[in-house]
Amino acid sequence: MRAAIATLLCICFCQTAAGQAIPLRYGQAYSALQSIFALPILVAEREGYFFRAGLDFGMVPVPGGGEGLITALHDGTADISHVATPFLVRAALAGSDAVAVVAEFNNPVYSLLAKPENVTYADLKGKLIGVAAETGSITASIRKLLALNGLRKEEYRTRFVDGTPERLVCLTAGDCDAVPLGQPHDFVAMRRGYRLLGLSTEAVPEYLYTVTAARRSWAAANKDTVVRYVSAVSEAFKFIRDPARRGEVLKTIVDTTGFCCGERPAYAGALPRARSRRPAQAGRDQHQRNGAGDHFDGRERRHQGAPARSRAVRRSAVPARGGRSVGRKRGQIRCSVHSVSIGIFTSAFAGRMRLRVLSCL
Repeated sequence: MRAAIATLLCICFCQTAAGQAIPLRYGQAYSALQSIFALPILVAEREGYFFRAGLDFGMVPVPGGGEGLITALHDGTADISHVATPFLVRAALAGSDAVAVVAEFNNPVYSLLAKPENVTYADLKGKLIGVAAETGSITASIRKLLALNGLRKEEYRTRFVDGTPERLVCLTAGDCDAVPLGQPHDFVAMRRGYRLLGLSTEAVPEYLYTVTAARRSWAAANKDTVVRYVSAVSEAFKFIRDPARRGEVLKTIVDTTGFCCGERPAYAGALPRARSRRPAQAGRDQHQRNGAGDHFDGRERRHQGAPARSRAVRRSAVPARGGRSVGRKRGQIRCSVHSVSIGIFTSAFAGRMRLRVLSCL
């Protein structure tokens, strides 16, 4: 009886707390939802930092890349958004009152991966390179990398392919001769035999890559919400950089990107560390060794029951932690079933549902 009363009181308290939470809609590009750049937001959700900050946090998938994320701030789709700095700068120059409220990622590493027959940069002459948005920082750094290695803009062809996951598909399907890839997809490509030609950091070693943006007018009217959000994200980055949490961070990366790993993920070296001053070639050699490590099996995993991409998905402020082992081991891979509460919002349905998610580590 006491247990039943305690459970009822807990439910009532949680519902009251949820009712008092401040709603916050976070715009995120479709291409970033399954990338390492979603890591701090997912950590903040999984560890309950948004919940403890008093936020009813909702992630809103936004089509259209950087321009779409700025538009989402102006048309009311999102309150804040994850956006690359060039798009924010251009929007400000065009008259937008969008500003950065949080610096998220500095100095990203994008690997230029090519089909095995392309041994040098010269081998890419006349060939097709799948690139991100032409006006974005990824493409700018890759074009500079190509120029530094003797390839002029008119000596190769390009095709816009939005997002690292789609560019990996373009490469492995044979449609693209080379593509820039983020982690862990670059290591997946190297494991499959594709050739690492260079890293974006060889051309542009230091710059602010992504920020959380908001309209200045909205931020001024919602100062408390902004402070709560900044506090939660700050806690997430502390968690990510804590050496004692490394295993949990790696698991979140696996859950986010959809790639399973063995005992030691090949992309372990991609987590935030002090930047090395090694020569460019030495850096490429180490990156290649990480990608071709014996511990990475390169197998892809997709969440069971994952909602369709066209739906706007909002995860629970406090997703279930831990999980029930299914008692299966394949080599060094252990799989667990997790119960995750999410909200789904479409024109035909609005409500919450609980999914069973398979994750492997």
